[in-house]
Amino acid sequence: MGISVWVLAALAVLGSASAANVLVVVPTPAKSHHFLLERLALDLAERGHRVTFVTSFRQPKPVKNLEEVIYPDYYKELMKSFTGVSGEPTLLDMHALGYIKSTFMLHKMGLAMTDMFLSTQTIRDFIRSDRKYDLVIGEAFFIEAVLAGFSKKYDCPLIALSTNFPSFYVNYMVGNPSPSAYIPSSVLGFSDDMTFIERTANFLFETMTSVYFHSVYLPAQDSLMRKHFGNGLPPIEKIMTNTSLVLVNHHSALAAARPYLPNMVEIGGYHVRPPKPLPEELKKFMDNSKNGVILFSMGSHAKSTQFPREKQKMFVSVFAKLKQNVLWKFEDDSLTDLPDNLKIMKWVPQSDVLAHPNIKLFITHGGLLSTTEALSRGVPLLGLPIFGDQPYNMAAVERSGFGKKLSLQDLDETVLYNTITEMLSNKAYKETAMRKSVHLNDRLMPPAETAVFWIEYVIRHKGAPHMRCAAVDLEWYELYLIDVFAVIAVAVFLAGWLACRCTRAVCRAICCRKPAKKRKTN
Repeated sequence: MGISVWVLAALAVLGSASAANVLVVVPTPAKSHHFLLERLALDLAERGHRVTFVTSFRQPKPVKNLEEVIYPDYYKELMKSFTGVSGEPTLLDMHALGYIKSTFMLHKMGLAMTDMFLSTQTIRDFIRSDRKYDLVIGEAFFIEAVLAGFSKKYDCPLIALSTNFPSFYVNYMVGNPSPSAYIPSSVLGFSDDMTFIERTANFLFETMTSVYFHSVYLPAQDSLMRKHFGNGLPPIEKIMTNTSLVLVNHHSALAAARPYLPNMVEIGGYHVRPPKPLPEELKKFMDNSKNGVILFSMGSHAKSTQFPREKQKMFVSVFAKLKQNVLWKFEDDSLTDLPDNLKIMKWVPQSDVLAHPNIKLFITHGGLLSTTEALSRGVPLLGLPIFGDQPYNMAAVERSGFGKKLSLQDLDETVLYNTITEMLSNKAYKETAMRKSVHLNDRLMPPAETAVFWIEYVIRHKGAPHMRCAAVDLEWYELYLIDVFAVIAVAVFLAGWLACRCTRAVCRAICCRKPAKKRKTN
């Protein structure tokens, strides 16, 4: 009887979580950013939650428990504000921005994206509508006004998804420590094994970016929040530091281990699911490739058609010299005079292809989703990073020993051919990739189940305030003990000054004292 009562109580608790109203919002009109949150929304809907999914990409067919709110795609306008290039920028345009400049351009793009998103008629109508939610989930990617505004409007907990390893602006939301001595900035392209010069550059860059973020960028996001959600809101920083949970799309198999607070949960590999059967024609191509297949894809955000024409011809020339077949995701039909071993497809089921036993190498831009898929399948990587977290991802891959990276700007036919042939002939890359794959996949439970469990945990415990770190309530000078060091420094200075004064006074008294006169005697 007692056991039955406990079972019923447990079911009641789980049932209350499964009936929640959840808002999942994706303001970034890019497929790679949409993909992870789409998986999350679908998994929550399958669990019985009533999910409202705000995105620019519609599901191919209706999904039970999922309401879609589709806003217009403003991707090209956004990219123009990011690169300053009219029309579709080439990959070299984006690469030429450089790591540091691209960081500040990302802040600029984030402000533009936030305002564009909240200004669309679809979202304006959505904000004015009478709705109630138990939870808001969104990506931690330069959209603070969106996350803070919706969280405060519905007076509900906020869960942020970090689509790569958490940078300083994600860490500050929950007060997570991120020492610059061994945790490199994603945009500098350093590994965790930094030289003195790299550690110095990393510290200065993180400090400079943090000052800019808090003094310029965050106040601008606060203004956007008030513009679109009203003036009667607390400061945006206070709202963001009440974030209940951060889901981190990362894993220590991908890069060096780092510290996480209890309300930061790794779900790296979340989007990787068991492989599906390949289309018949593609399966035949893969099966018949006796010398193996090289997959070449620049992801969903960057496109191979954005390579300059001379670079496209260079790739074709190199591929023609290889004995392996090459599957190249190329988005139009402009390539001509292709060698027999090269197959062009406008879209490739990437994760499923990487699971095929004949895959030998994956040439990629180094985005985290692609990197994780390759690692999960045990496939070596040759990276051509462009911007964002890609340089860091490939630096970590290279240091771990299951891949190499090349500079897109300086890439030529000889370097590319020699690198590919060296990686194909050296078994160490494949062996390391397989070992790292085991590290990634050996877990207590799959990352999809981990993510859903912690989301429902936050719902059950009304935001789980017991996991909140006190660091978020401290001023910056308190957090870094500046006030303590200042008081100690003043105390030491005063003690030293007083000691010097006393010493001088004693010395003066001794040195200036006149000797006593001797009495004359007859």
